[in-house]
Amino acid sequence: MCALAVLCAMQWKTNSDLNLQINGLIATVQDRDATIATQKKTLKEQADDLADLRDRLALAEKEQEETEAKLDEAAANLKVAIGQRNELLAALKTWQAAVAARDAALKEANQEIEKCIADRNAAVEKFNDLAEKYNAMVKAGNGK
Repeated sequence: MCALAVLCAMQWKTNSDLNLQINGLIATVQDRDATIATQKKTLKEQADDLADLRDRLALAEKEQEETEAKLDEAAANLKVAIGQRNELLAALKTWQAAVAARDAALKEANQEIEKCIADRNAAVEKFNDLAEKYNAMVKAGNGK
């Protein structure tokens, strides 16, 4: 009977150790299940973030292409504007030269007019002197 009691005690000890191991393994499995669930959730969130990032990247690339197209168009418009500006500058230089020539011609014409006025004034003075002499002669001739 003692042997049976020792055998029962050994069996009980073995069962207790196995039960503790089973409980430990169950706890480990539960911890790992929780870890796996957390990792699955994290993976899903990261996959969602990755999909969102890809969408944003695609949108950013599209916006970049549109911006580059607008920039290319603006550069072309700038080239046209620079060409027009250069044409206007050339026209302005031509116009400035024409204005300078006109001013020179006006100055020369003004000098001619002043000379003509001086000549006319001299002719009028001469005529007036001559008229005075004539009138004096007529007066002298009438008075005789």
